Amino acid sequence: MIDAAGKRPITYSTYHPQNTSGAFVQAIGMAKAKIDAAEMSLQAAADLIDAAAMGTTPLSPEDRARVRNYGAHATANLGEVMNDLATIHGTATFAERSPLGRLWRDVNTGARHAIAASPLCYEIGGASLLGITPPTPLV
Repeated sequence: MIDAAGKRPITYSTYHPQNTSGAFVQAIGMAKAKIDAAEMSLQAAADLIDAAAMGTTPLSPEDRARVRNYGAHATANLGEVMNDLATIHGTATFAERSPLGRLWRDVNTGARHAIAASPLCYEIGGASLLGITPPTPLV
């Protein structure tokens, strides 16, 4: 998408190429920020897991909840990124042979897996912060 932005027009517009559109350029910048935020969330979760793995104390329930919350935030951000990129790329995203379309399907499918589903994981994180019993065991 980045490589084509200097060549591909925005259909039914005067933006030839795409990178002359402020809205397109802003969407690319926002997508990168969301990807970076997802990476930082996953790195924070990995750091908690690594610290527990190197020690003798397992992850506390609070840290388990933080790991789930970080994962939820990452998957939520990545799902939003894929939807945003599909929107700015247009219907070509959904062509059968489109790599972006395949990635869109993969990310959106993965984001709905029970271990990563944002609403439940955010609820687990919130319950931990509020000192109430989470809606599911933190195994």
